[in-house]
This record gives sequence, C-alpha cells and structure tokens, in this order.
Amino acid sequence: MSGMETAMSREDEVKKYLDQHNIINVLNDLTSALVFYRPEDPRLFLIGELTKMRETKSSNIKIPRLLNPSNAKAIFDTLDPTGRGYITAVQYEETMLQLGIKEFKPPSHYDNAQITKELFLDQFKPN
Repeated sequence: MSGMETAMSREDEVKKYLDQHNIINVLNDLTSALVFYRPEDPRLFLIGELTKMRETKSSNIKIPRLLNPSNAKAIFDTLDPTGRGYITAVQYEETMLQLGIKEFKPPSHYDNAQITKELFLDQFKPN
C-alpha cells in the first residue's frame, strides 16, 4: 500500500468516526452556544453543556437546540437592525455558514438579493 492510499484510508476512517459519533454537529452546537451566550468562564460553560448532553442522552430526552425558530428571529433582527424586513443574499449565506448550517436551502432566485425574514426563518423549522 502506498503512502497516498494509507493517507486516504486514514482520512476515510476519521470521517467515518466523526460521522458515527455526530462529533461535528456537537462541536458546532457547542461553538454556537459559546458565541450566543458568551459566558464568563467558557470552560465551565462547556463542561455544563456536555454534562447536560450526557444526562439527556442517558434519559432519552431530546435536548433543545440553540438554533430554533425563536433564536432565529433574534439572529435575523440583529442582521436587520433598521427593520427593513430583509437581509442581503451575502448576509444570508455567510450567516448560515457561520452558524454551521451547511445544508441550507438557498432560494432558487434572489428577489433583488433580498432575503426576507420569512425565508430566513424557514431554515429553522423542525423537520
């Protein structure tokens, strides 16, 4: 086996491990929570969040996600401080990516590059 095959095999192993244990989503949620709450002691905050995750997993309770429709409204309002009722397509795409939402549905067309609050909030509806 060549060095290139070994590297690809190792990369595939890592991806499989990360997917299997949902690690990327957990890290994205933790990072989003840190940015949203901005705790005085981030380490203590993360320990608390991980403890909650462990407890809810063992009791089969689904934990609430940081990014829900209520919080999405606050995010949109932050992006639209003058209350125009829309944000730009660039703001929309950058925000989704910064929030760790990689599989968002870009609109099939941008109405003059304006993303309405309704369209933005549509991304946070439960599946």
